[in-house]
Amino acid sequence: MEMSFPPRVPNDARVLIFAPAGRDSAAARSILSRAGIETMICTSAATACREVEGGVGMLLIGEEALVEPVRIAFADVLARQPSWSDLPILVLTGWRTS
Repeated sequence: MEMSFPPRVPNDARVLIFAPAGRDSAAARSILSRAGIETMICTSAATACREVEGGVGMLLIGEEALVEPVRIAFADVLARQPSWSDLPILVLTGWRTS
């Protein structure tokens, strides 16, 4: 009997999620998964940078993660992308009332 598995999504079609505070990563994954989009939650900037180098479709980052060392790491990995590469980066921000 032949087993049926879902087709493997190429790395460059995945959305990486790096939103270490609260439940932002889980909420984003839930919403994107319902739309049929494959995601990967990264729990560290190092993991996210390594995955970007392997190819991704988009990077979703929580604003709280954009501290200086993380910004430098992402700038470095993005600078090494091929000149034709155009990686969309979406930053999740919150509402501020003050």
